[in-house]
Amino acid sequence: FNLDCARISFAPLAGYSYHQQRFKSRTYDDQINFSDFKILAHNDYKFRWSGPWVGFALAYQATCELQVYFDYYYHWARFHGTVKEHFTFVPGQLPTHLRSNRAYGNEFTVGTIYTFCDYWFIGIKFDYKQFCGNKGKASEETREFTDALRRLDWNSSTITLDIGYTF
Repeated sequence: FNLDCARISFAPLAGYSYHQQRFKSRTYDDQINFSDFKILAHNDYKFRWSGPWVGFALAYQATCELQVYFDYYYHWARFHGTVKEHFTFVPGQLPTHLRSNRAYGNEFTVGTIYTFCDYWFIGIKFDYKQFCGNKGKASEETREFTDALRRLDWNSSTITLDIGYTF
């Protein structure tokens, strides 16, 4: 929807998203020693949020060259995660599988685009995502962690700078 006299545009949005993160770490544990050897831990974390979302986009064309915009999305999500811990010299470590059937998230984006020199532009935006999962569950082999997983939270933010040319 465009309101020409006010230079404002509004667009309702709907879609499906898939967010995935993977983090690997290697640490040495000073608490457990075998002779002069320290324990080497290899940890692998995989988290996935997916599901439908609805939202809106709002833009204000302040001048011919300058646009300011705001986007908001509400996500209904399912969370799946795997945490694998492998310790050198300690066999039998089992992976922990986490899941939540009731997850939700909010996503906010604020930005501006400035056009200069015949179709060249520069833009900057700030994006913030906040997801929560309730009633998290652990797999059978790691049932003792269930109480610690009653609420799963994930927050992230990014700042992006774009310089480009519009064809």
